[in-house]
Amino acid sequence: MAADFIEQVQAEVERIRALGIEDQPDAWARLRDLLETTLTSVDSAANGAESSSDD
Repeated sequence: MAADFIEQVQAEVERIRALGIEDQPDAWARLRDLLETTLTSVDSAANGAESSSDD
């Protein structure tokens, strides 16, 4: 999963770089939101796994 996600992010960065400067801010914001959501969900999953192992 991690390798696929990294490839997805790299492809999106290249796509954004190819956009016109006027379109880049929104695209970067969407990518930031994706990264933040992914990080939050991974963190939540890790914390849930910790809680389960504490039982």
